[in-house]
Amino acid sequence: MTKENLRRCNNCAWLLLKDSGYSNYTVEETSVYCLLSLHPLMPGVTSYDEDDAYDQAEKCVSFLPGEPLHLDVDMESGNYELPLWENLALYTDCDMVKTYLLVSSWDKL
Repeated sequence: MTKENLRRCNNCAWLLLKDSGYSNYTVEETSVYCLLSLHPLMPGVTSYDEDDAYDQAEKCVSFLPGEPLHLDVDMESGNYELPLWENLALYTDCDMVKTYLLVSSWDKL
C-alpha cells in the first residue's frame, strides 16, 4: 500500500487546511482543522506533524477518503461576499462535505 492510499488525515475529505500570510506567494503558516471536530489535536495545529496528526485517521470512524479542502490566502476559488461555509463549499467536490458545510453553517475558524 502506498503512502497516498493510507488511511491518514491528509487523505480525508473532512480535513481543512487554511493558509495565512500576506498572499498566496507569502504563506506564513497553515492551520489545520477537522470539519467534524473529531481530531484531538485540532483546531490550531499549525505545524502538521505527519507522525502525530496524520495517524488519527486510522482510528477515526468518520474518515472519508478524498481531497482535503485548502483555503488559500487570496481565496482564489472563493468569494469574500459569501459566508465562510458557502466559501468552503466552493473548495470541495465531495457532495457529502459540501452538504455538511451548508447545512451546519460551519464557521469555526
